Amino acid sequence: MDNTSKIEIIESKIKKIYFNCKNADEFRILWNVHIKPVINISKKLAKKYGADLEIVWLSAILHDIARVDGLKPHDVVGSKIAYEILIKSKFEKVLAKQVSETILTHSNKKFTPRTVEQKILCTADAMSHFTKPFFLFYIKFVKKDFTSTIDEIKIKVKNDWNRIFFGDEKEQVKSEYQALTNWLN
Repeated sequence: MDNTSKIEIIESKIKKIYFNCKNADEFRILWNVHIKPVINISKKLAKKYGADLEIVWLSAILHDIARVDGLKPHDVVGSKIAYEILIKSKFEKVLAKQVSETILTHSNKKFTPRTVEQKILCTADAMSHFTKPFFLFYIKFVKKDFTSTIDEIKIKVKNDWNRIFFGDEKEQVKSEYQALTNWLN
């Protein structure tokens, strides 16, 4: 079986995890408003910037896998879970390690993206946050008072803007960034 077929199977299995987990109603929404857009954006950027599609695609599918069980820090724990999933699914160790390292850097917090694949996942993750339904979904999960929620979203919007590594992609979400910034202020 070629890797494309194996990746499609992984995507289907991970989607089922999101759709059948303990908080399935919430995670179905997360899949639809965040994970699937990250996958789609990542694949387009991989083609545009000549990145390894397999690394980018698998990383996008698995980047938030630790969130399903509420494990933190989700980037560190998720990178380990992703590696294990890929090894069990008979992917090469080198590819599994590259995917794991890409997931580790996708939040651009403790670990900075260095490869084009890492920058693509980080960018796609941030760009997906500028889609219309994302912050409505996000507000539901903050579980803080209104003022604290707005303050947290202001920080997140600014951080997400700074996680977009490519000028063309920043330009694509610039109006959403400006609208959110203006609305929040």
